[in-house]
Amino acid sequence: MVDIAGTYHLRLTFNNGKLVVELNPQAIHIFEITQEINNLLPTVILEVEEPNGEIGMLLPFDNKLANMQVEFCGAKNINDSEEYNQFNFVITKKITISDGRLRLEGELSIHGLFSPKHSRGFPISGTTDITIKKYIEKIATTEISIFSNTEDRSNKYINAEVSSYLEYEKTLIQPRWTNAQFLKYLRDNIIGTVDEAGFFCFVCVKNRKTTLVFKSARDFYDEPISQRFVVYDEIRKGSFPVYKFLSYDYFNGGNKELKSKQEYSYYNYNDTEYVDAYVDYTTYHSLSKHILIDKNEDTNSNDIDNLGRSNDFTSDFLGKIKGAYTKKLLGLSRFWITTDGLQNITPGKLVYIHFPAKVMQEEAIVITYSGYWMIEKVVHAFRDVYLTRLLLTRPGIDTAMDTELLVAPVFKVDQSKEVLKTQKAQNKSQKRISTSSDMDIIT
Repeated sequence: MVDIAGTYHLRLTFNNGKLVVELNPQAIHIFEITQEINNLLPTVILEVEEPNGEIGMLLPFDNKLANMQVEFCGAKNINDSEEYNQFNFVITKKITISDGRLRLEGELSIHGLFSPKHSRGFPISGTTDITIKKYIEKIATTEISIFSNTEDRSNKYINAEVSSYLEYEKTLIQPRWTNAQFLKYLRDNIIGTVDEAGFFCFVCVKNRKTTLVFKSARDFYDEPISQRFVVYDEIRKGSFPVYKFLSYDYFNGGNKELKSKQEYSYYNYNDTEYVDAYVDYTTYHSLSKHILIDKNEDTNSNDIDNLGRSNDFTSDFLGKIKGAYTKKLLGLSRFWITTDGLQNITPGKLVYIHFPAKVMQEEAIVITYSGYWMIEKVVHAFRDVYLTRLLLTRPGIDTAMDTELLVAPVFKVDQSKEVLKTQKAQNKSQKRISTSSDMDIIT
């Protein structure tokens, strides 16, 4: 067990807690727990120096050793056991290296997702669950569990958070698929009550509770901010510091293939004809005012024509195409940040990034990366200290400057105008402080 006063608490055990492993933080090369919206299950990587080879060389790699539990929390919650988070992993790969290092890789221990296969239709006869939302909730809360044993399975089934846009009746078929295959098919093809698309399906762990999340990007956008972060040395009450950041911007999708319109075609068996259709950005809900697509370029992306035949569930392929297009837009701007250990932060949540505004000639210059972001990936990293890395994502930037970028039809807030207005008012009463550059920082 690692317990560094004022830094973090970490307890690592195997065989359902019967084998406790004492970890020296100096011996840890890699210890990362990752949760992300594009991966169904959380994963773990542990690479550590193990001179005596107890786990790597002596203990047999069986079900007992393959069962690993990690309990941890950051410095601010070290005295509050209710804030601890805990993951139960199954180790899928063990690597023993000649220089005394051991590497373990695994994923969350979940049962009922990848087996068995089911041949059935929804709604199931004799039940009152007649909406897609209820189908998914039923699968999660009655068929997917944390442990495989049959003894005392009360409270072992996982929770479910499912989009309210899926609260409508629909006949579905699960044609000898596992639940994972069925959920993936729904994720990639489904459409919501207001033509909402771009759904994500993943399992996350928060406050020791395991939850299946099935929501769209719009669902996440509509939620309140979960955390606030501030960059540089400015300290703000209620905000966590950003120690490092790294941004990636993909203009026009990075390869000039993403445009303001996505055309596609398919064969409609009911009418025995090919149909040409398209989706575009005009109904897209964004976290940023501008989308990283040139508004002056050709409007059509490359045509998609390999969709196959229409069927009752995907009669016009709108869910599939709009969902894929929505996710491409969402990933145009990405932002890695490193902050304090946040054991209960999860993918899909909204955060707010604050860059202290800069001024030039009495005008506020809005940092384009300030504003709202969605968490795509969470990485908990343990060594001498416990830090959390977050991969944030959104379609573009906020700026008050002239630009040739598309303006989102609906966005979370006009952040550039609000900040600019506030900073202009502050500039009248605050003294400008000289810096080494030709810009000044308001303190």
